Amino acid sequence: HKHYENEMITDENRWDMILQSALQVGPPLFFSLLIITLSFLPVFALQAQEGRLFSTCDY
Repeated sequence: HKHYENEMITDENRWDMILQSALQVGPPLFFSLLIITLSFLPVFALQAQEGRLFSTCDY
C-alpha cells in the first residue's frame, strides 16, 4: 500500500489498483489458510477419548 500512497486515484486506474493489490495479498493469504487447515487435520482424525476431548474444535 505504501507504493500507492503518492499516486492520484482516478476512475481509470482505480480497478487496476484494486486488482494489483488483490494479486499481492492473494498467494500469502492462500498459503496461510492452507497451513491452518492442514494443522487441524490431525485433530479431526482423533478417535475415542482423544476425539471427545477435542470435539469442540470441530465447530
